[in-house]
Amino acid sequence: KAREEMIEYDSNGLALLCRYTGSVFPRTVPFGAFGVLIGCVVHFWGRGVLNTDNFDHPYAHQVFSISVGFLLVFRANLSYNRFWEGRTQVQQMSTKWDDAMMQIFCFEDVTKGKLDSLKFRHTMLHLFSLLHGVAIQAMRGDSDLDHLVHDVPESTANPGCLSGGHDHWDESTRSYLFVYLGLSVAERALLEKSQSRVYTVLNWVTRTITRRHHIGGLQVPPPILSRTYQVLSEGMGSYMQATKIQDTPFPFPYAQLVIAVLVCFTITAPIVIVIFVDSIVFSSILSFVSVCSSVALNEVAKEIEDPFGFDPNDLPLKKLHEAYAERILCLLDMGEHSDDTMWAGLNLDTGAIDRLSKRIHQMDETRERFKAAEQSASATLSPKQSTSATLLSPKPNAATPSTEGPRVDSDDVEQELV
Repeated sequence: KAREEMIEYDSNGLALLCRYTGSVFPRTVPFGAFGVLIGCVVHFWGRGVLNTDNFDHPYAHQVFSISVGFLLVFRANLSYNRFWEGRTQVQQMSTKWDDAMMQIFCFEDVTKGKLDSLKFRHTMLHLFSLLHGVAIQAMRGDSDLDHLVHDVPESTANPGCLSGGHDHWDESTRSYLFVYLGLSVAERALLEKSQSRVYTVLNWVTRTITRRHHIGGLQVPPPILSRTYQVLSEGMGSYMQATKIQDTPFPFPYAQLVIAVLVCFTITAPIVIVIFVDSIVFSSILSFVSVCSSVALNEVAKEIEDPFGFDPNDLPLKKLHEAYAERILCLLDMGEHSDDTMWAGLNLDTGAIDRLSKRIHQMDETRERFKAAEQSASATLSPKQSTSATLLSPKPNAATPSTEGPRVDSDDVEQELV
């Protein structure tokens, strides 16, 4: 089965109407055709019974149509909320875990001695990429560990004409996820037996960090190192919030009710249109458009209510995983740099720095004089007098010269620094 990345499109132009991949319109055509068929039957054989004498106003059906509209709009809104919530939680999960990866590398920089630091860094990169990979697999319902590889194969399929130039991916290629250094035999055996692979890998990460700190690595105070554990936990919380959407389907009674009212609307709308529209052409067009638009809104809601998977309108989880892997892998390229080597090429104007320091010191002295004057005035006045003096004190006049020394503006300080 051909699988697609999430569709990226230009919202301008009528070419958007001609796109087939990911569109819900093809699924609405049978319903629209059925509505036209009912309208034609009523027009040729039922107008004698169903005439304007019996139905002098479409008010009753308008009430039903408005109810159907509210029901469909509310369902589409709930589905979009599920879609966007899934996207938000995946982003938060990735952000928290690559933040933890960055903290570990920074904490390892201050470790004294070798202690096999390079091996530890590569191990952490492997574990963090594996952690994110099994999380993505769990979200989209993929349990095949063969899809977690170091070398991700490229697709050899040709772009599809109707897909707007996007490549068609075969099932296996589309499912591959990058894991730094791949999977070891021991890891594969443990993950195959695990009931929760994400928790298993998170346990490996936590134990590796703890052991590293115990033997003398990650030489930062424990309260600071605990921040890494906290960020890992927050990323796990975002993962659980994302899987909540996958594990909880849209409520069955609501979905059933929507299907029931759509069936009723598909049957009744063409009848009412034929009664009040004499032309068979216009009544057929109105019946087709009315039925298709209502069914299309429900199909859009069904399409986006579960954002994890391989459908064209699902979230691009593979692309998000690759972006995460690129962020954590760039930590290896940064290396260890001292302050002297990192900022040796900066042209620091010591004169500008000295002038800035004097300005800041002058601002501090001005604040201290103002504070001392306020405290002195408060000490010499009774509470009642102090309140009256505050209320009756004149507002500052721009024309009155200040006796507190030259005024220092923060904008001037910033301009001076520049």
